[in-house]
Amino acid sequence: TLTREICSGENILVNGKTYNLSNPTGTEIINNTYGCDSIITIDLKPKTVSVNVRAEDENCFGFGKLIIENLTGTSLPASLTIDGTGTYQITNMPFTVSNLAAGNYTYDITDHKGCNIMDKNFVIKDFVPFNIAIDAVQLEDSYKLTVNTSITPDKISWTPAEGLSCDDCLITFAKPLGDQQYIVEISDKEGCKVLDTILL
Repeated sequence: TLTREICSGENILVNGKTYNLSNPTGTEIINNTYGCDSIITIDLKPKTVSVNVRAEDENCFGFGKLIIENLTGTSLPASLTIDGTGTYQITNMPFTVSNLAAGNYTYDITDHKGCNIMDKNFVIKDFVPFNIAIDAVQLEDSYKLTVNTSITPDKISWTPAEGLSCDDCLITFAKPLGDQQYIVEISDKEGCKVLDTILL
């Protein structure tokens, strides 16, 4: 018995006859020169194909991402088609498509053997503006400043740095010599920025 999983673009030749997913089963008798016959039963099934993807929502610049983390049952290169966006050649994993606006998307993936994943969906959500606030607690000889924000910090910068225990921390202690305004600016890995000020 010849049992195998194949893709829609693959063919198997047995005894001069072509088998594929359109003609997946059959029996072939092969004669040899010694008069012995071999009987082969063919049973082909569609190959199981799967994909693991992750969508990142819009950043502050108005663009999200689709990240294909791995493919199973296909071989590279493969073609990725995103409805309303375009077609991309996947040559390695992970594979990222950037600059996607918020919306609902459908995608297909097909490799050169015809293995495919059809009509899969993902969603890019609208950007939600970051919030930021500085809480100040007066201590005996200083202020404890704590930044609360929804942004994921990549860089933190306090100005001026004078009088601060840390000028690149979410929590710092301030000892101003007089009335002083402090500004904190936070940026994430995408380059989005938020800032807040406090007067002590």
